[in-house]
Amino acid sequence: MLAALVLALVPACRSSSQELRVIERTPPPEAPRSMRVELVETATVATSSTPARESELWVPLASSEPFGQTIESEFITICPDAPYTIASDCHGNRILHVSWSGGAALAVRIKYRVELVARNADLSRIEERPLTPGERGAFAPEIDSHPRSAPNSYDRPSGSLREALEAGDYEQVARRRLPTRSIAGLMVREEAVEARYWGETYVPGIAWLTVLPPDAGCAVGARPESYFAIEKTNGNPFNSGPRCKAGSNSQPSLVTWAVKTLNHR
Repeated sequence: MLAALVLALVPACRSSSQELRVIERTPPPEAPRSMRVELVETATVATSSTPARESELWVPLASSEPFGQTIESEFITICPDAPYTIASDCHGNRILHVSWSGGAALAVRIKYRVELVARNADLSRIEERPLTPGERGAFAPEIDSHPRSAPNSYDRPSGSLREALEAGDYEQVARRRLPTRSIAGLMVREEAVEARYWGETYVPGIAWLTVLPPDAGCAVGARPESYFAIEKTNGNPFNSGPRCKAGSNSQPSLVTWAVKTLNHR
């Protein structure tokens, strides 16, 4: 009985071996380029001409962003020693505020260690849909600041959002009244860093997408590019970085940056 059962199984095993197929597996997507850098930002204020009055300095701080940068560490040094606070505004910007008396010169040194990911959007992930109530609530400040917040019959978008982005047609992107924001930050290239401004639009399925890259200046119709950048502020609260009030005189502070690449992938 056992021998008959073994013989009966042999043909079945031979039959199944002939039906084996080669399954092709899709390779995993290539990881985006990334780099870790050490950035030192120094803001200095000269001696005040009115030492009897209090001096103040506001410095925008970099923060981690879901897509693009992670602040691993942050060290703040103030010389001479002075009290400071860090507060956030409605756009989520973190602002360092220093106040001191006597009119002495002051230097603030902020040392970051940052992991950056190349900002190169995958447009295939775009979701052609209206904003959800949750998205509208979360990005209310960016929607309210949109220059085309009032609907008009003559500026309805044509074509798809993906087509507009692929063509670099920012006018068609703007007509969709998606949340937009102006970013002040730093372009990073190996051992060089430069202050820049660029525009971003919230795109469903992708999150914040650069529509006016730093290299494009203010040119309309620039496609999103792959680049490394450190975002400092959303909404451009100070236009030119730190803001200072030394005594009775408002004056800009001197700001310098130094960057060192720790590793690159």
